[in-house]
Amino acid sequence: MECEILLVAVNTGYAHTSLSLRCIMANLYDLEGRTRILEVDSSLSPVQIAERVLEISPRIVAFSTYIWNASAIADALRVLAEVRPGIVRVAGGPQIVPHDDPSGLVPLLDVAVCGEGELAAPAVFRKILASEAVEKIVDQGPPVLEELKLPYRLYSDADLATRMVYAEATRGCPFQCEYCTSSDSGGIRKFPLEKILAEFEGLLRRGARHFKFLDRSFNFGGEHSLAVLDFFIEHMTPELRLHFEFTPDELDAEWRARLKCFEPGMLHIEMGVQTWNKTVADRIRRPLKPEAVERALRFMVEDAGADVHADLIAGLPGETPGSFVSGFDRLVAIAPAEVQVGILKRLPGTAIGRHDDEFAVKWSPVPPYEILENSTFSFEEMREMERFSRCWDMLYNRRRFRTSAPMLWRDGSSPFSRVSKVSDSVYGKVGRMHSVSPKRLAESLLEVLTGECSVEEPEARAALERDARESAWDKS
Repeated sequence: MECEILLVAVNTGYAHTSLSLRCIMANLYDLEGRTRILEVDSSLSPVQIAERVLEISPRIVAFSTYIWNASAIADALRVLAEVRPGIVRVAGGPQIVPHDDPSGLVPLLDVAVCGEGELAAPAVFRKILASEAVEKIVDQGPPVLEELKLPYRLYSDADLATRMVYAEATRGCPFQCEYCTSSDSGGIRKFPLEKILAEFEGLLRRGARHFKFLDRSFNFGGEHSLAVLDFFIEHMTPELRLHFEFTPDELDAEWRARLKCFEPGMLHIEMGVQTWNKTVADRIRRPLKPEAVERALRFMVEDAGADVHADLIAGLPGETPGSFVSGFDRLVAIAPAEVQVGILKRLPGTAIGRHDDEFAVKWSPVPPYEILENSTFSFEEMREMERFSRCWDMLYNRRRFRTSAPMLWRDGSSPFSRVSKVSDSVYGKVGRMHSVSPKRLAESLLEVLTGECSVEEPEARAALERDARESAWDKS
């Protein structure tokens, strides 16, 4: 049967898959045979995305939208409307917020599906195929998770062999952090444990070994989440890799015991610290107990042997450059595998904009809608922070300078201050922080090590040569 409904995902790269579209496909019932999933990556231009859609020539095209693909999808929708206006254009995802639509997506659509789409999208498709009237904005509210069909059978063998397997044990979040799209989710809802564990067992039998869970606060799932850990402990193999997002908070004895069962490197844990400033955290309704956060991070790094990815956000209302730097250095001292410095974004539908007047906030009008300045962070300071973030990512997070980069602050100096010197050096020489080769970065790193840090040149060069050999960036 010909494809009448085309579900389209614009992923950040080939290795990523769209769980959301598979969730919709799994709940189409008799429409599944009339539907296809098209996954492309963000390297395609909007015209190329439209071309891929038109090669299939569906009656309905439905896009899954996120902040990283909203602009490309908006332009692809314009192309489709110009070339094939008869194709019904539908979209859903976190970017579909009719009252807050900075990408201008909603006017380009015939139907905008708000919220979780497993029930709403099939109902829309049925009406369109039956030539019935459909409202422009559709929002049926969250589905009952116990009633949904699970999507995991829709991962192909090729997906399991070469791409990321996304999974869920829960949806929603118990917190109301104002920068987050899950702030109004109403708490945590849980998928039936017996059903999801049976699906995970099936994926393991088919060869899946890497699972990335999309749960917003996995460690707040209680006994339900502990049972998921127990399942993977029971099915542990040396190749197993599990990726979870934890809200950094005190971990009780049960959690600590489970997490210590995994071999070092099996767990990749994202922990969003965001700020160490209690006043700032309270202002944005972010729960923060700094000492508990530090204990949880240290346990993960030192006792559980997890690869910890910790996040900080620059530009939160009331955060100053000084308080941010202090928090950054505190986090680096714990030595997580990655420290991500993000710039605050005003995501559609979030409440972070309520502070705009008090803190004189200016936002970029183009995706990803990052803060430009506020009363405590000047425009110039925000640009310096953006450059620092890129430099830190290249020096530390990508692990190409494992030996040489930590030498910047081994004398007890501020990691932020020392890496800023490298960032300033690179920017001063090439006028940018993107598309900087490791060799160019190494030149500036050597300059700061031997100058600012008083490291003897033979020692600094030896460390850089070791990093070049181990990471092979000297051949790039």
